Amino acid sequence: MSTAMRLLTAACALSGALGLVAPVARTASRVARASEPGPQTPTPEPEKPKPAPSPVIMPTVTGANGEQIDVVSRLLKDRILLLGSEVNDEVANVLVAQMLYLANEDPEGDITLYINSPGGSVSAGMAIYDTMQFIPCDVSTVCFGMAASMGAFLLGAGSKGKRKSLPNARIMIHQPLGGAQGQAADIEIQAKEILFTKACINTYMSEYTGQPIDKLAEDTDRDFYMMPTEAQDYGLIDESRMVMHSWLAFALLRVSSALVAPAQRARIGSHLPAGIQFGDTGGAAIVLDDVAVRRGPVELLSGVSWRVLPGERWGIVGPNGAGKSTLLGAILGVHESTTGGIAVKEDASVGYLEQTGVGGSSSTVREEVMSRMGDLAAAQAELDAATAAVEGGDYSEAALERMGTAQEDFEDKGGYTAEETVAKVLGGLGFDVKSDLDRPCGDFSGGWQMRIALARLLLSGPEMLLLDEPTNHLDSAARSWLATYLADYEGTLVLVSHDTAMLKRARGSGRHKRAKFPTSKAPIAAVFHSCDSIAEVVGEQPRADRPAGHGRRLEAYKSCSFDKWRQQRAERAAQWVTEYEKQKVEEADLEDFIRRFGAKASKAAQAKDRERKLERLREVMRPRPPDDIVQLAKTLADETEALKQASRDDAPETNLGDTVASPLLSTRTKTYLKLPTPPECGKMPVELKGATFGWPPRASSAPRAKRARRSDDELELEDIDVDVKPIVRDANLAVERGMRIVVRGANGAGKSTLVKAVAGALPLIAGERRCDDRLSLGFFRQDLSQELDQEATALEVVLRGTRKDGDAMTSEKQGRDTLGALGLRGEMALRKVGSLSGGEKARVALACFVLVPNNVLILDEPSNHLDVDTVAALANGLNAFEGAVIVVSHDRAFVDELKPTHVATVADGAVSLEKRDLTDADWDVSSIDERGAPAADAVVVAEAEAPAPVVEVVEDDKTRKKRHNAPKRMEKLEALIADAEAAVAAIDADMAAERDAGALMGLQEKRDATQADADKFWAEYGELEELLAAA
Repeated sequence: MSTAMRLLTAACALSGALGLVAPVARTASRVARASEPGPQTPTPEPEKPKPAPSPVIMPTVTGANGEQIDVVSRLLKDRILLLGSEVNDEVANVLVAQMLYLANEDPEGDITLYINSPGGSVSAGMAIYDTMQFIPCDVSTVCFGMAASMGAFLLGAGSKGKRKSLPNARIMIHQPLGGAQGQAADIEIQAKEILFTKACINTYMSEYTGQPIDKLAEDTDRDFYMMPTEAQDYGLIDESRMVMHSWLAFALLRVSSALVAPAQRARIGSHLPAGIQFGDTGGAAIVLDDVAVRRGPVELLSGVSWRVLPGERWGIVGPNGAGKSTLLGAILGVHESTTGGIAVKEDASVGYLEQTGVGGSSSTVREEVMSRMGDLAAAQAELDAATAAVEGGDYSEAALERMGTAQEDFEDKGGYTAEETVAKVLGGLGFDVKSDLDRPCGDFSGGWQMRIALARLLLSGPEMLLLDEPTNHLDSAARSWLATYLADYEGTLVLVSHDTAMLKRARGSGRHKRAKFPTSKAPIAAVFHSCDSIAEVVGEQPRADRPAGHGRRLEAYKSCSFDKWRQQRAERAAQWVTEYEKQKVEEADLEDFIRRFGAKASKAAQAKDRERKLERLREVMRPRPPDDIVQLAKTLADETEALKQASRDDAPETNLGDTVASPLLSTRTKTYLKLPTPPECGKMPVELKGATFGWPPRASSAPRAKRARRSDDELELEDIDVDVKPIVRDANLAVERGMRIVVRGANGAGKSTLVKAVAGALPLIAGERRCDDRLSLGFFRQDLSQELDQEATALEVVLRGTRKDGDAMTSEKQGRDTLGALGLRGEMALRKVGSLSGGEKARVALACFVLVPNNVLILDEPSNHLDVDTVAALANGLNAFEGAVIVVSHDRAFVDELKPTHVATVADGAVSLEKRDLTDADWDVSSIDERGAPAADAVVVAEAEAPAPVVEVVEDDKTRKKRHNAPKRMEKLEALIADAEAAVAAIDADMAAERDAGALMGLQEKRDATQADADKFWAEYGELEELLAAA
């Protein structure tokens, strides 16, 4: 059953439930409208009063599996009512009872009344009107189809600001109509009554439309029809551009979701969000029509209209916190506070990367990545069934034909090469295909579990890929392979990424047919791009005090490569700045003329003409360009001017040249990040000498060694587990002041392990770590943002962290400047950390890190979640830092900007240090073992060999006590985590059923706080788990 048919079925069931029939035929003839508003014609024998129906009505329709779906109660639960026929006493009694019931249930929640009515009884309509004014709830009215006579009166009687109409509806008003018979005195009484009714209706309409009563009397003397836009100008409604899909259709679609056939449910997949909206897109893959997304009181995106065609590959770019992930969330239907029309092509298979990875999976890597190859699994099942029938003795022609067809289908689905395909994808993402495929997913760290989830997604073969920063957990080899895959992917791609190489990367020597699964050894060339169109989220930072329609917007650059986009974007920015300043000059001239001559009689006509011009100018005037647009235009203007000077041509002046002297461009300067002066220390702050280190095993059968522990000023030895196959042996690394060291090496070679050993976060198995007495070391890890206080503001977190660990005199201005340099300017610095995006949280953590005075800085993948401008600011700040810097990064743009002085290479369990910068060969995938080995971050199971050496690590009493109490605390944390996650799930269910915007905001705040508690519990649990593992 199509979506449209399901909506029609649900709407018809609802109309029948309310005792409503199809609207009567409309005609302009007054004779045909004898039953429309006005006092009812008296009859000799009045009918006996009918009993009022119950407010709770339970109609049902039959679902795809024969189940009974209670449509009206489901709509009533969402506080949705429908006036779908003539207004009479029965209909009025039902609507009045329902409104009273909903008002009693939640006095603050909005009620939405959909109106498609030709009008009807005035007394019945006034009963509805009085109830709408009596109850404390706001009543939002929505016209679809026709709202005539009393229907139009009730439409305009909705709460101000919440009266809407669908684009193709018609609205008609006129005066009451009725008749009378009987004695002359009775006719006179009825005449006075109908005139009184007319005066009352005109008075009420004048109050809520703002029209004079005389005008209303004139307009309603005959039938007065209006389009929605005309009704909006008249004051009957407040919004005429509402999209059907996001209101009534959305509500009915939620109700009728249970009618989706089982086959369609299987296609959609249980892993997709329940809110994703499949529908008619007119041949497009994704359609967004005037979409706006809010987070609490802040409108993040507004006026987003975007059309993605099948096979197109779009890259979404913009600064951190601009709303890129929010846009993907809106497409997937995970943002309840979304308005406008969003539709994904029906019957399309959609793949997106869940941020939960494969956490909790007990399957092996092979089983997990193949778990969503649905077409292959179905073909395998059919082949097994057909083969079993033949092997069971059924040699009929039909049975043999069925088996042959099943074999062909299985082959077409890639069944005979599935193992090879799985190995190619996992190998490309860095797994050892000989040893990792049959290991449990739980053996791997969070970053590697995300790789498993990515492989599972790619192997599912969706028609549409929605990817949000897929390279965050990938090294150079895996990034290169993924870029190759995306360039060869045949479906529709929407990619959010700060990785310019990923957006620019291309493959092959011509536009040949793309292979479904490219190998990791494929050559890289610049022929066609992973993304052939760019969409940029632009606009000033959203704020709560901005009116609706002032969120960020989306600018599309269709059929535009990344490099071409940068040029076009700069040209658009320069044009925007030029037009804006030209309009501001014209505005100032007009204002000056009006101010000087407006009071002079001889110039009154000219001044009046200038006022009209000024009004027209302000209607079309472009808004002030945001800072990033101004900076972009300035950069282009500077480059243009430099080219002119270099060529020494007497070229004529252009608009771009004129913008150099622009007041906007002359005041905007590039932002830099200034790090504190490092504290004094020796030439060599820290050194590893003959160091051997690795990660302890989880298995209880691992060999034992001795750890030195201090107790009562004496050293005692205790047993510990030690990995007898260390990741790095006999490492010598001398870190000197002024060094900028970049650590390179194969995936899993031990880069992160090395920097943790240098930082002292990982005990040495052998050798020593020598430190200067004045060593002050800062260590930025990828997960540092998870430890931030979610309830504090960004500025509070930065000041609290820096004053505790660094300079007690850190001022609020310094904190604001640092956050601003990292892109969190103005009001953003005062937002709670829990309301920030992942990239924004990373910036807060980075601000805390760089403000603390240290003489050695260690950064492990610092550019993850950061946009291009922030990466450049960080690299420039580190480049000017006078202390020592050690960086692990796969971001070439960041490393190039950093200008390293030394390269440390980790390979084959050894570390070498060279005084040089990185070359193209260092970034070549073939120069690093692409196979990878996740031993560095995954759980490593040690094999028993020779006795392990003594590890000279002193443990204080506080740590020992914490480890002793860890099992009990972990047990309590498990219960707290379970309760918190259950609470989050319950809140999600409440949010899915809630329709009131205010209530949704409250639920969202409650959910954020509960989720923050769960994250805090998980972080503590992980810390204790590591503590026990190291004991």
